[in-house]
Amino acid sequence: MLQENMTDKELMLLKMKIIYAKAQSWGIEELALALEHLSEDCWNKVSKNYPPSFRIDG
Repeated sequence: MLQENMTDKELMLLKMKIIYAKAQSWGIEELALALEHLSEDCWNKVSKNYPPSFRIDG
């Protein structure tokens, strides 16, 4: 599968491009859910690089 060979950064950029391309036909709820999922996915990938004492959720 394409995603298996992608870095985290490339995968996030691909997801952003898909959201941008589909945003024109989506309602506000669908767009909000997509952005929420993307931001949660990004946070999960980035937060593991910091010790809990530096994180808000730590």
